Amino acid sequence: MYFLVGEHAASRIFVNGRLTAPVSIQRLVRQGCPLNPLVFTVSTHRLFSFLEKQDALGRIKGPELPKEKLVALGFANDTQIFLQATNLNLTKCMSYLALFNLAAGMNLNLQKSLLIDVNAKEFDQVVWDGKRALKV
Repeated sequence: MYFLVGEHAASRIFVNGRLTAPVSIQRLVRQGCPLNPLVFTVSTHRLFSFLEKQDALGRIKGPELPKEKLVALGFANDTQIFLQATNLNLTKCMSYLALFNLAAGMNLNLQKSLLIDVNAKEFDQVVWDGKRALKV
């Protein structure tokens, strides 16, 4: 369906009273489109369910909370994934994200990604090439 809708699509931008030359549309949903949150929710629901199942099976370990299990949250086009700070957890999660990226055509932007220390004992030992935030 993408090819029927998106193939050869172009847009022009109105700037200072003039239209620009046509710009090829690279994505199905444009920036600022009110459908973005819905499309994101539908497309990431599988990922979040999969991560929760991996946590339930003990393949990855989310945080230990008193009453709930929480592994992933999403809002608009942002995702938060909560894991115990171990290299094995992060490696497994990154491999799951890579599989999801291939299946869904979505990409994790590591330059916009941040590893946040929320009182983790082994935070300094976790191998991560991206940005880090210490003790929130």
